[in-house]
Amino acid sequence: MAYFCRALFSRLAMFIIVAAGNALRYQGHIVSSPTSWYNVWFSTPEQQQQQTLLYPEEKYVSHKRSFGYTRDNGPDIWGLDFPSCAGYSQSPIDLDTSAMLRLIVAEELNWEGYWKQPHNMTLTNTGHTIQVSGRWEDGDSPFVTGGPLEGEYVFAQLHFHWGSSDDSGSEHTVHNISFPMEMHVVHYKRDYGSPQAAMEFEDGLMVASHLFRLTETPNMALEVLIKSLHAIQGAELQVAIQPFPLDVLHLPFEREYVMYSGSLTTPPCNEAVTWLISARPLPLSPNQLDRFRHLTSMAGMLDENFRPVQPRNGRPVFYIS
Repeated sequence: MAYFCRALFSRLAMFIIVAAGNALRYQGHIVSSPTSWYNVWFSTPEQQQQQTLLYPEEKYVSHKRSFGYTRDNGPDIWGLDFPSCAGYSQSPIDLDTSAMLRLIVAEELNWEGYWKQPHNMTLTNTGHTIQVSGRWEDGDSPFVTGGPLEGEYVFAQLHFHWGSSDDSGSEHTVHNISFPMEMHVVHYKRDYGSPQAAMEFEDGLMVASHLFRLTETPNMALEVLIKSLHAIQGAELQVAIQPFPLDVLHLPFEREYVMYSGSLTTPPCNEAVTWLISARPLPLSPNQLDRFRHLTSMAGMLDENFRPVQPRNGRPVFYIS
């Protein structure tokens, strides 16, 4: 982790900025407008304090076993079979602006190839979520560089987390308020060759995250997936879907995002993830959300698949704009 901090602080400088935007009332709370949720809870400069941090160097050996989100196999007991799930730098966390450091990076994030049409694309019900993956000609998968990242991070897959009620579902929360769904766009560091190999390194993975807010108007980008959900009602079912460029669904962001160091939010919970969470929520209609909740797995209805927030344990959380 010391390597990560050195690389990070070599490319970051402190700055102060106040974001502007109209607020939106959501679930009885004032949350983000279509531009940003961050500015709603933006703390004053007096509340921003740098923190001295210690990171343990413990490494755990994980075992491939079944897990889920029920009382018998849910997040509360993952640590029994997957020791890393009881680690010090776990994800998700609550995004509390009063505990964030406002920073600027030397260069913006650069998303390469997200506009390219993949050769083929698949939609999979893993039993824990639905997952989108693709293959590009000549293996030229999209990748991202810049910002706080050292090196190139290659797209691996994207998936979703949701809940059984409208006031829960996202894994990350904002001031302890949940959003109804969250999308994770998973990348691995090219230097390590594959997602599996990258999981063993503290800078091995990057996950770009988008929170969703409920709106009356459907998110038309999601329709390409939703119309195929009926074909993957059971766990471990996969279907080919009409290929589309990733930037149709994942809106690349260059600024206005939160960054912190954490873990996978499902077993084996490796603490190998740089999280980049967009401050611009995406729209989602109630009917679209309901379609996700009607998926099934081996354990029954897959109407809830989010991990509760984990202790921050003094880790720095940065807002970059």
